[in-house]
Parts: sequence; structure tokens; C-alpha cells
Amino acid sequence: MSGAGLSVGLLALDMTENVVPYIPGEEAKVETEDALDLWEARHVMASYGADFHRLDLPTSPSRLIEVLDDPFRPQPRLDRNRDGGMTVTVGRLRGDPTSACGLKYVALSHNTRLGAAGGAVQTAEYLVKYVLRWV
Repeated sequence: MSGAGLSVGLLALDMTENVVPYIPGEEAKVETEDALDLWEARHVMASYGADFHRLDLPTSPSRLIEVLDDPFRPQPRLDRNRDGGMTVTVGRLRGDPTSACGLKYVALSHNTRLGAAGGAVQTAEYLVKYVLRWV
């Protein structure tokens, strides 16, 4: 944890469930990026899951992936419950200089809601609506 930018020091309550591993200027000091490729990557991520959304399940999020431009996001406290915890929040999208087609980003998801519990609920919703046809 860095106390950079805090005048009164780092408070424990500020850190609780909100670790933000970002200090402006420290990340990727020598990286370069191709704006067109990054725009395309953003578009692909943001549009991913459109077919899933058309299934119209009750717990389906409006977007599976939300791409943010704010360099201080995603943050657990602010983004983990996006769209009921069923959306992955991606931030700090940039090229990876170690690979010609590389991409770096930070992704945040709610492990319980989007993972185990949410996945099970959506599977049940799909089965009821499209396999068993109870709805």
C-alpha cells in the first residue's frame, strides 16, 4: 500500500476492501500503444456477451463486461456490485510491449455473485426457460 497523495497518512478504513494498485506515472513508463488496436479491444470487450443478453434471463446483466477509462478504476468498493454483481469491470486497458498482439488490463468481478452463485442461478433460469419451457 502506498500513502502517495494522502496528506494525513494512510488510514486503515480507506484500505478496507478498496486496494487500488495504481500510482499515476509508475505503471508502464516506457510503454507505447496503438490507439486503433486499443479502441478495437475496448469495443470487443464491451460488446462481448450480446447474444447472452438476448436470452432475457432475469439475472442477466445489461453488459457482461464494462470497460472504464478512469485510471483509478476498477475499485472493489465501487465496481464489484455493478449490475447486481454480474458484470466484470475492466480498466487500465493498454498495450503490452512484450508481445506484438499483447494487451494488459485490470479486471474485477464479484467472485460469489458472478462466479458460483450467479452462474448456478443463471443456469437454472436458462433450463427453466429454454429446456423445460416452464415460462
